[in-house]
Amino acid sequence: MFTEEERDQAQIDEEVDNTMKMIELVPQNESPYNYLRGLKNHYKIDFAKLKIKDRLIEIADDNNYHAHSLLADIYEEEVDDTKFNETIETLLKIDSIRRKYWGWRRENFKK
Repeated sequence: MFTEEERDQAQIDEEVDNTMKMIELVPQNESPYNYLRGLKNHYKIDFAKLKIKDRLIEIADDNNYHAHSLLADIYEEEVDDTKFNETIETLLKIDSIRRKYWGWRRENFKK
């Protein structure tokens, strides 16, 4: 028998795997990135439990705002100021429409 936590983790892993496959098919579609954020919030877990960082790093090319945005959230949660600031710099270059927002995020980074 599985514990409820093990069952939840198995369900999370399956959802994440399916969502990452969708991202790999269409990396510029915002919806699956938001779905991953929703999973994190629904289960009240850290991004680390979703096990998505390495896959996102592979997907995050020079123009993929969505992957970099989610990576910024992950690095902020990990309190990795170096990676967070590198990612924010990338976002400032590729997402000029939200330039003030990314500047605000950098200024309000939790250390």
